[in-house]
Amino acid sequence: MAELSINRRKFFKKSIKLGVGGFFAASIGSHFISKKSEVNPAVIVDTTIDDMAFKLHGMSHSREFVEKYHDSLDDLVKNARAVVSEGTLKSKDMTNSAKPYFETIWELCKKYDKPLINLDPTSFFAGFGEMFSGMFGMLLMIDNADRIVDENSTRRRVIKHSLKTAAGLYLFMSNFLYGMGLKKLIDKNHPRREKYYYNHIIDQRNVEIANRLLKLPDMLRQEELSEGDYVLVDYGRWHIPGIMQYLKSPVMRRVKTAMYALTYSLIDADEITFCRHNGRFWKRKALK
Repeated sequence: MAELSINRRKFFKKSIKLGVGGFFAASIGSHFISKKSEVNPAVIVDTTIDDMAFKLHGMSHSREFVEKYHDSLDDLVKNARAVVSEGTLKSKDMTNSAKPYFETIWELCKKYDKPLINLDPTSFFAGFGEMFSGMFGMLLMIDNADRIVDENSTRRRVIKHSLKTAAGLYLFMSNFLYGMGLKKLIDKNHPRREKYYYNHIIDQRNVEIANRLLKLPDMLRQEELSEGDYVLVDYGRWHIPGIMQYLKSPVMRRVKTAMYALTYSLIDADEITFCRHNGRFWKRKALK
């Protein structure tokens, strides 16, 4: 009977190891595979803030998106009064995959003489902290999942290590790079339906972007804007549903703003900038 119990424990332990390993492989692998293969159309939402028209444009920051939808991007910028860009001019020397996209937006703004606005430049800590939390969550989950069922298992130990495993899972899944892969694998339309994004940094940014968009009409002088039909808000498509939800839900927006009051300053570079190309260089001024 004791031998049967030990074998059962070994079986459960191996099953947990295989499940955890498969989970991480699916999460991380599907992110990088889907990143290379899919070029989804943009998510576009129209809204109005204080009688000023806004068009929220959510897309993939990639060379492939630019190549496939360049004409649409050209029309969007051409008809805009100003462009709120997720990419900052300070990041012109970046080497990541988003560089071709942002450079295209900046060139179109120069071509059509459109002001370029940046609402939420992230700090160095934002990317570093997100990566660290995801890796820590993965290690915490692996370490404790292995201890849920062993030769020293008791009810208290099972509960203790199960809770730690769940905490590791939360940290891992709240990391945009890792968690997004599994979400894409489960639901390809996830970005279009997402409201309160599971990722802690993305959610904090969405709350603050909504807050700053609501203030933007009062910050801009009409004579500074170009001829056009709307202010284009150009962000990754994972942001758009969350931003819209917080724009429409003032109570939730205030609650989340209070929740993130202490931590948001760590990921935000704390500046709103207004830039316009004068024919030789980008002239920049702070709106905040």
